[in-house]
Amino acid sequence: DEFHENLPQERLAWLYSRCPIYLCPSWDEGLGMPAMEAMACGAAVVTYDNGGCRDYAIDGRTALVAPRREVAALARALARAIDERPLRERLARAGRELVTGAFDWERATDQLEALAGGVETPTGPAGRSVPGTTTAAPGPAARSVPATDGAPRHPAGGVPS
Repeated sequence: DEFHENLPQERLAWLYSRCPIYLCPSWDEGLGMPAMEAMACGAAVVTYDNGGCRDYAIDGRTALVAPRREVAALARALARAIDERPLRERLARAGRELVTGAFDWERATDQLEALAGGVETPTGPAGRSVPGTTTAAPGPAARSVPATDGAPRHPAGGVPS
């Protein structure tokens, strides 16, 4: 029985990897990054069909998903995840495979470039990135990634060296 409040970002993977089950009782979510992060760390996810999870929480395949706001259904799904170890382990493996394979920077930037139809990345003088973006890798195949807080970020996370 532990309680962790406001863990720094770098400690979240440590916590998620210690949890065999991640319960997401939110009725409404955008993309739902915490559940995805928990999946990437090997936790089986139990969640409501909260909108944002639909891209990665596939009921019975990568997660157990209860109808939105049906508390009894969420409780039954959580009980299954606790009681049925083979199911929990299968969901955790499949969830981890999905989020670590389908949601990576390289694939996302490739898809964005395909959608943009060859539109060039904005650059400033001497080919430098425009403020608010960073270059993923040096060379002609470099990509710029918007920074959400204005700080330069490497596409794989963290501040580039």
